[in-house]
Amino acid sequence: MIELPKTVRIGGFIYDVIYPHVFIEDFDYTGSCSYYAQELKISGVGNSVERSDYSIVSTFLHELVHAIDYVYCGNCLEERSVEKLETLLFSIIRSNPLLFSEDTPKRVDILGNRYEVLYPHVFEDAEGNLSIIDMSRGVIMIKDSIDSIVVKKPIITVALLFSIFCSGEIKNILGDGEEYPFTSKKLKSFCNGLYQVIIDNNIEELFRKLSD
Repeated sequence: MIELPKTVRIGGFIYDVIYPHVFIEDFDYTGSCSYYAQELKISGVGNSVERSDYSIVSTFLHELVHAIDYVYCGNCLEERSVEKLETLLFSIIRSNPLLFSEDTPKRVDILGNRYEVLYPHVFEDAEGNLSIIDMSRGVIMIKDSIDSIVVKKPIITVALLFSIFCSGEIKNILGDGEEYPFTSKKLKSFCNGLYQVIIDNNIEELFRKLSD
């Protein structure tokens, strides 16, 4: 059974990770997140069967999304959106092992579709935008400076995450049959939170363990 961290930092909060947890009140539960108790509970068993490492990490992501939403977005996400984000993030992180590396990746995989990342890119008519996705060309373009200020690497990665979530592939799933769950401002907040949580808690290492 895969090991999960004992605690995770979400913004300025430290959440305890209680794993493996037994949900006595409902054996069908596989995870829960409490903002007030600052706890994530993850079960190692589902339907009386030991869960796979993939399933456990996916549930861990699900509860992290809830925590990010609480801390960074004011609890704006419905459960159905969190379920979709769990699946999407699992795919994105697993398919892009270099996404959070020191060097900006030259391409990213979004649900099986390859996008070239043009960085640094000089925009001719996109003043104020740090990144733009052009789905017709299959490219994501990212500046390296704004108003003569050099943009630091963490912000470049957040901009790349923002563009990924603005792709048609992601929007079609998140908005399938319902309203897209993020305003532009909320999406920026979510991407900032996602970056912080993944980097500060070494979440990528869990995915490397899945590949071993």
